[in-house]
Amino acid sequence: MCRKAENKLQWIVTCLSALLLFGASHCVFAKHEDSQQPITIEADKAKVDEKKGISTYTGNVLLRQGSIQIKSDELKVISKDGGLDKLVATGKPVIYLQSGDAEKGDIVGEAYQMEYFA
Repeated sequence: MCRKAENKLQWIVTCLSALLLFGASHCVFAKHEDSQQPITIEADKAKVDEKKGISTYTGNVLLRQGSIQIKSDELKVISKDGGLDKLVATGKPVIYLQSGDAEKGDIVGEAYQMEYFA
């Protein structure tokens, strides 16, 4: 994994009020504990364009933050003014997994594209 991109992502998320767009526009909100955790990304390839503020991860992409996991074919991390602006995951399908509580259970979602707006 690219160290510069990893370092940028460590401080990115202080509060994750995840808005993931599924086929029917379902909203998913992260547990508070998850929003305080760092984001890590694993992928087969990473390309960082610092001038444009876009990092692109491809091949077996796995994003983790606390109990949240997003598996995709491609993930674009878009930065604006030195901070995270948006994450865009695409795949066939993108899979969203999050451990839930005893009442509601785990959260699982699938889509061809998911977006997170910081």
